[in-house]
Amino acid sequence: MLSLLACRNTYLVGVLALGVLTAPPLAWSDQPMDAVRITCIPEMRYFEFEYKELPSEATDYIATGFEVQEKKPQIQKRWNILKKQGLYSPQKLTYECKLPKSTYRLSGNRGEASAGRCGSAPDISISLTHNGGSFISDVLFGPACFERPSIDRVAIFDGEEGWAVRNVTVCVRGNAPNVLDYCKYLDGLPTISRSKIEEFLKKKGSGE
Repeated sequence: MLSLLACRNTYLVGVLALGVLTAPPLAWSDQPMDAVRITCIPEMRYFEFEYKELPSEATDYIATGFEVQEKKPQIQKRWNILKKQGLYSPQKLTYECKLPKSTYRLSGNRGEASAGRCGSAPDISISLTHNGGSFISDVLFGPACFERPSIDRVAIFDGEEGWAVRNVTVCVRGNAPNVLDYCKYLDGLPTISRSKIEEFLKKKGSGE
């Protein structure tokens, strides 16, 4: 009798283990989705991109860098719907905005999801070029782990025909307690790096 019970328990343990090993991956449907909203209006000489967090209720089944219980064509189909509204995935992002006197190329990426702090929502990084020259170089975008500052929005107005002025607004988020978000107005296109946005926040904190 004891031998029979031992065999039965061993069988149940084996079945449970098999179920764990073969269970489908979590959908992470309770996670908000990171997106980049892009506006490119050549007629107005205007280019803008900003971070947007979409609630999970509105974006169920869309991949955010996690494994989901859907096939890739279905995920891509939903992203195609969002693209019609100007919303793009930051994962392997490439976008080109051609204005009358400028060509801007935006690229973005994010790390692979992993265990540990911030592992389920790895950082997003972006770069932006203007007529082939670097403007924004591998800067964090949107929420960032370990309280590191990041860019939240960039708006560029190339000016009217014949003007030499180019107006740029760069909004930076502190991502840390007692560090206020800050929008910096720039005249021209200086190269912006991760250290540069930290400098923006330090100057804001000192009242400059």
